[in-house]
Formats: sequence, C-alpha cells, structure tokens
Amino acid sequence: MPNKTETTYRLGDYWLAKRPGKEVWNRVWYDKCSKSTRRISLGTADFEEAKQKLTDWFIQEYQPVEQDIGEILLCDVLRIYYEEHGQFTASHEAARLNLQIWLSFFKPETTVEDATRPTEIDRFIRHLDNGNRPNAYINRILTSGKAAINRAWKQGMIKTAPHIKKLPVGATEPQGRPMSLEELRLFYHTCKSPHLKQFILWGLGTAARPQAVQDLHQSQIDVERGLIELNPPGRAQTKKYRPTVKLPSSLRPFIRDGFQVQFRGKPIAEIKSSWRTQRANCGFDAKVNPYSLRHTMARHLRASGVAA
Repeated sequence: MPNKTETTYRLGDYWLAKRPGKEVWNRVWYDKCSKSTRRISLGTADFEEAKQKLTDWFIQEYQPVEQDIGEILLCDVLRIYYEEHGQFTASHEAARLNLQIWLSFFKPETTVEDATRPTEIDRFIRHLDNGNRPNAYINRILTSGKAAINRAWKQGMIKTAPHIKKLPVGATEPQGRPMSLEELRLFYHTCKSPHLKQFILWGLGTAARPQAVQDLHQSQIDVERGLIELNPPGRAQTKKYRPTVKLPSSLRPFIRDGFQVQFRGKPIAEIKSSWRTQRANCGFDAKVNPYSLRHTMARHLRASGVAA
C-alpha cells in the first residue's frame, strides 16, 4: 500500500502534502487518466514558501491574463477569487455562501460580460428579492460578486471591471432597543439559565457586540492591568471593530477558565434561543434582543457624561 500523506492547503484540484517522516512539501493531484494520485516535489520544507509556490504555479497555469470580459467565464473568476483570497478573510463563510448564490443563478457557461449586463443584474436582483428582502441583504450578495470581478481586473485577469449597481439603503434603526433599569433587573434576576446570566453580565460589563461576548476567552483578560482585549489574538479587525476595554471590578469575581460564557463546559454557539425564552417569560417586546445590552450601556454612559 502507498504511504499516506499529510494534507493541508488546497487550490482547486491541487493541494500541498508531504509523506509521513518527510520534510519536503509536494504539489499533489489526482490524475483521472491513470486513476492515481500524483505528486511533484516543491523543494522546500517551509510551509509558507510551499503555499506561495503552489499559488504562483496555480495562477500561471489557470489564471487567464488580460482577457476580454466576454471571453472569460464568471464561474472561473468567482472560483479563483475565493481560492486565492476569499477563504482567508474573516468573513470567509459569508463570502462562500454569497458566491455560491451567484453560481447557482448564472449558468456555468455565462461570461463575465453576460452576467454583468444591466438587464441581467436586474434579473438577478429580482431573484434575490424573493418576497421583498431588504436591500442591505441583496447588496451584500452583489458586493461579493463585485469584489471578485474587481480583483480579477486588478490582478490583470480581465481588461475591464464592469459596473455593478447597488440598491439604496436608508437609515436603519439600531439592533435592539435599550432597556430600562427595571426591565434589566427583571430580566436578569428571573433568569434561570446560567449561561444566559453569564452573557448578560459580560455584555453589560464590556458593552460589546453579542458575538464578541460569546467569543470572550480568559486569555483575553489581563487581570493585572485591568484590561479586556475584545479582539482575540490572531483575529483580523473588521469594520465592526473590537477594542480593548477596562475590566470592571464587578466582573472580577466572575472570571472563569476558558470561555466566559459556557454551557455545560463548552462555548455557546448562539444565545438567541435562551434569550427569546427569557424575553417571553418577562413579557417584553421583540425589540429586546441581545444587542439591547450594548445599547442599554451606551445610554447609561451618555447619561453619566462619558464621551462617545
């Protein structure tokens, strides 16, 4: 039997792998003609260098150079964008899903030129609307395809980057209305879910967005300096910036090993179901959601004269 290989980074039908006990990375692929796995040594034991070599080779072999948009398939542009860039971004899962919507709507033989004609984009938008979906939702999907096409132009893959319109988006209300102190007391003190109580405490203490509270790990808390780094090490900052905030003295007794919000010893995947149950128990309206903690603290800080 052939030796198994350690597999990691992949681009299209090719991936990096090395045999057990060997240091050198190989470019590996499955040969359909011979029905066997083939490999070529990349001559390096450094993983980052091997990734770059595979990427350079892949671009040279599979990325067309300076083609007219009527000569290159949309599916190729979207695939290369995701494989070379999209999958390495913080929002990689959203990018993957959005690009898949493009691929599901436009036929495989559709060129960039055909897909980006104003009439076709309008048809795509009508498809995305599907029962009066918000413009912001549609724009997020349009932006993913636009980003792929613009990158293809910047990389010299296509000669021009056609315009893709966006729909107007009006001002939206903040997610989650602030709660009064009476509502907050009732919500917390009648709560029977330990992990929801943890979420409420850390949400109020940090005024962070719900996902940042769910992600909060003990390693992000510097007790000696009295600081909380809401952005975990290694996570790239996004438009929803996660700052470093002060550690309130009231939260010190609640610091625990691992994630600060846990259910049966594990980090929680989502808080919405527990929140909805407690909201119903309290008789609150639907505008009281996990973001309400952040907006409640913002209102309290403004009332206390804290500068924004």
